[in-house]
Amino acid sequence: MNRIKDSAIGVRKQVIRILRELFELHDNLDKESDILFCVMQRINDEESVRSCVWSFFKNVWFSPLANHTKASKSEVVKRVVSMADTASICAKNKPCTRDSGVFFGAKKLAEAIVDCVLALDLKIAEDKREELDQLRSFEDQSYHLDVDNINQDRMMAALEILSIFVRVKPELLVDNAELFLPYLAMTAVTPLEQNVLLQMITILEKIVPLIQRPSECFLEALNERLISLIRNGNRQMIAASVSCLKSVFGQAGKIKPDMCSLFMVYMNFLSKIKEQMKEDSSSVVPEDKRSFVMSSIFTLGVVCRHFDFDELLINYPDIVAKFDSPRQIKRDAELKEQNVHVFRERVFALLLFFSNIQSDQSPKAIGKQMKLKESSNANYQIGQLALIALGQLAAGCAELLTKPELRFIYLTMLSTPQEEFLSSKIQVLKNLICFLVAEEEKSLKENQMIRDQEVDQRGALKQMDLNSSGLCSSVIQVYVGAILNCYIHRDETVRMEAAQVIWRTLEQGLVHPASAIPILIAMSTDPLPSVRAKIDSLFSGIEMKHSAIVASKVIPGIHNAYRLQKLVQSKENGLTRGVRCFSSDGSMLEVSSKTLTKDVQALLSGIYNTMRTNRRQRRIFVSSLLELFSENSNDGVELNELLFVAENLAHLPYHTFDEPSFILYELDVVLSITGQNILRRFERILVAPEQVSEPAEVESDDQDEDIEDPIQEDMLQHEDQIRISKLRRNSQACFILLRLKSYLVKLYGTKGDKYDPQDAAKVNDKPVVRRKMSAFSPQDIVNQLQELQAV
Repeated sequence: MNRIKDSAIGVRKQVIRILRELFELHDNLDKESDILFCVMQRINDEESVRSCVWSFFKNVWFSPLANHTKASKSEVVKRVVSMADTASICAKNKPCTRDSGVFFGAKKLAEAIVDCVLALDLKIAEDKREELDQLRSFEDQSYHLDVDNINQDRMMAALEILSIFVRVKPELLVDNAELFLPYLAMTAVTPLEQNVLLQMITILEKIVPLIQRPSECFLEALNERLISLIRNGNRQMIAASVSCLKSVFGQAGKIKPDMCSLFMVYMNFLSKIKEQMKEDSSSVVPEDKRSFVMSSIFTLGVVCRHFDFDELLINYPDIVAKFDSPRQIKRDAELKEQNVHVFRERVFALLLFFSNIQSDQSPKAIGKQMKLKESSNANYQIGQLALIALGQLAAGCAELLTKPELRFIYLTMLSTPQEEFLSSKIQVLKNLICFLVAEEEKSLKENQMIRDQEVDQRGALKQMDLNSSGLCSSVIQVYVGAILNCYIHRDETVRMEAAQVIWRTLEQGLVHPASAIPILIAMSTDPLPSVRAKIDSLFSGIEMKHSAIVASKVIPGIHNAYRLQKLVQSKENGLTRGVRCFSSDGSMLEVSSKTLTKDVQALLSGIYNTMRTNRRQRRIFVSSLLELFSENSNDGVELNELLFVAENLAHLPYHTFDEPSFILYELDVVLSITGQNILRRFERILVAPEQVSEPAEVESDDQDEDIEDPIQEDMLQHEDQIRISKLRRNSQACFILLRLKSYLVKLYGTKGDKYDPQDAAKVNDKPVVRRKMSAFSPQDIVNQLQELQAV
């Protein structure tokens, strides 16, 4: 990227052209916005360079798209996000003030979008009014619905752009806060109305804290409407409203008493329900109170994530006295002297009770209990909602994740394979994602505070940040083993959520990557492209910092990859293949004898690409794969797994002549050693009976009758059968390697007989040419495996 500032005009133009080609070939580039910013800086360059820049941005941002397709809509959103991110980098590198032309132009554009939203809202309301007032024919009505849908789509697009503006530079919309406030009073019934309301809450959350001296009337109205949404809204609305309240009234002195009253109402209501259920010895929530119980559980979890009521309620003792008995108040005061967060602990105990899981239960008992609950759908939903609320509570109070009760619940759900735990397992993973996101946001805010503070105050803030990250690391290390193990699962949602937790954990540097690499190798073979994309970016960073670690974990990683594919590809009489096959339209197909090499991709190609540029690491990786075929290493390795590895070796994305030539060289070494060992062992088995029979003949000369021991003879025959069976299996590994060698020789047109691995890298650095052939599929091995599975 530094060459874009080269003194030679031709070099600068060539760099821009190369970057343009990169954007055409790759959809998701690392540091895409930084690249766009560097190119944008050349806009005031020489005329020829400037024309290259215009051509670059025309191709990246302003090229036409197909109309009315999902792909085109997502591409538009992606381009808008890219523009906003690039503008954010521009603002950071060259800060603009309120008086600058850039800020003025951006503000005018934001105000124009606000006007567009208001106009579209008015138009949609008028269309609905006309629809109620007039009776139309079917044709007219359908046309009206089409127009209404277009207006709704435009309004949602405009709100999406406004939310992006707010994330990048919220100062642009500060003057429009009062225009957005009335939307919080709307009754959200349709999906459009709910989306509009959520977007307005998000926008107000960002811009209201930036208003200098907001009026008390405005703040009172905002607080009243947000509290109303918390009382009456759905889960999404409750979470957004509480987050907005935290942002606007974050400091303890500004919190209105309404929130504290709401908290006490919900907590005391759940306490009474808990006592009632204990007295009745029933685990069933009363039907008439079920809806309010569910709302109270979720709301308590969310508000305790954002607010510390042990601090807030100090300012409102009258609210506490209104709901708690004098005895309870006295007990709480004694606990506070021992530095106990009494209200947090009370909420935690309530949520544990409604989750219906006790730490003294066995996983089997919990599974039966959950199965019974599923038959009673309402109670099962309450238990799941309590688990969600526990995740919200723990996201704001990381210490709770170290408590034995919560640790037992999480580890039980993650480590038990029973189907009854599936939805709970997914929710626990989502809870851990919520915790990691909250910790990351907290860390970003603390880093911003460090930058904003005076030099003498930075040391204390940095120490706070280190303490926070240390706690987060110690918490996640309790669960990381169970998270890694639960990734190997047939269910896609489990794998997606587990991959998200692992990715965030490693991105934040909370654990050393060495323990996760075997699972990361398996994740790089996942059928889901979203999982593979995250892992490929992780591998690139790990390879740069810890180049030797990845190569040292290849064999356990291959075993995990095979385990995963065995679950994912499990079909009746089906095999676990090492490649994925694509049709011309991009859909997945099964591998067959008619499949061509151009239509298949090795499952391990992602991990291989990260190591390919390093010759030493690449060779270690390939040698580790071939080591599985050696006689000493393939004990316990299934024949199908050897086929899985061979298919990967046949179809890895080799770029230079050195890569397949080295494999052929190593193949010859493994074949010669393993083949000789098999022949030698087979010869010993054949010779052994003759050696055993000789002393028997000598001894029979001294005796009157020949003595035969049939038991010993049967044992010898049985041992020989075991040895021969093992040798036969080892010979199958050799047969697979022979088929692989023959295939690579035909595919790349080289025997590799003149290849020397000690040669300099440049000697064998020429690009390879692949011939058009069928994909690697040794039919005799495939048939044998299918026969074994059919038995």
